[in-house]
Amino acid sequence: MDRGRVRHLAAALCMVIVGGVLGLSAVGSASASEVPDGGSEGEPVLADEEGMFSDIADAGVHRANVESLAERGILEGTECAPGRFCPKEPVQRWVMAVWLVRVVDKSPPAALESSRFVDVETGEWWLPYVERLADLGITRGCSAEPARFCPSDPVTRQQMASFLVRAFGLGPEPSNRFVDVEEGNSHLADINGLARSGITHGCAVEPARYCPAMETTRAQMTTFLARALGIDRQPAPEDTTTSPEQEEPQSEGGYFTAISAGASHSCGLLTDGTITCWGENNEGQAEPPRGTFSAVSSGRAFSCGLRTDGLVSCWGASSSNQTTVPEGSFASVSAGGWHACG
Repeated sequence: MDRGRVRHLAAALCMVIVGGVLGLSAVGSASASEVPDGGSEGEPVLADEEGMFSDIADAGVHRANVESLAERGILEGTECAPGRFCPKEPVQRWVMAVWLVRVVDKSPPAALESSRFVDVETGEWWLPYVERLADLGITRGCSAEPARFCPSDPVTRQQMASFLVRAFGLGPEPSNRFVDVEEGNSHLADINGLARSGITHGCAVEPARYCPAMETTRAQMTTFLARALGIDRQPAPEDTTTSPEQEEPQSEGGYFTAISAGASHSCGLLTDGTITCWGENNEGQAEPPRGTFSAVSSGRAFSCGLRTDGLVSCWGASSSNQTTVPEGSFASVSAGGWHACG
């Protein structure tokens, strides 16, 4: 056997041995850690020894605030996996409870073995935090009969506003600052109170939008808390039409919640309920009407949108009367090649 082949086999053998050792180490460490974000029993998962998360770069402009809260121990035990923070994932209600209680009380709550909420299992290490959040009047749960907390549900921006207004004793404000927050929204006063305090700047600037139903990411939540604590280190955005709450610039109406593609055009539904279209426009298929919608569907050279009041509007080519919508209130709409159904 020539020397080159011997060296090659020796190197391969070393890789196998090292890989086996590392594999055994990984298995051993994983068995002692907590299942991330799922609420399993056991000790909380801690960040690495340097207090840095391997995915910290994903936090974008929120990075400094993630690091600042981590240094203060506020995030301890709420990592999504060992050494990872998952900045772009929605913050769950149980995680919100842990962070808020640590910020407000500055000390861990007393140990408890039961909860007033039927969906908070006995043995969860974060159970006392949920109970303390309720004792402080910051949460009322997600339903009353029976009392439920919905610990794994994501926190929306409108819910986040109410949590923070209660936690920091901010006065609500009835006057509306955002064009996409309806007057009947139960969180309206808290959203505007949060804006008056400077903790929120909305999701878009011109015009001012809040995107109330959008889920709050874990990274964004650290910035909201940092502002409330007066330790915000988030850099100001270069684009003045973009709110510094977002990791990246967005379209005028917010982020897309749905998208539908036709033959040579596409339409998207934005978080503020408006529709925008792009592509070929020889039949007006890329010119949606004004108003707020809950769904959009694109056909061959036309599109239809389901309005929030249940009515349907269609635009674009109408050689087969595909944009002539019958009267009535609809629950859904679907556009085909030369026809539509609702």
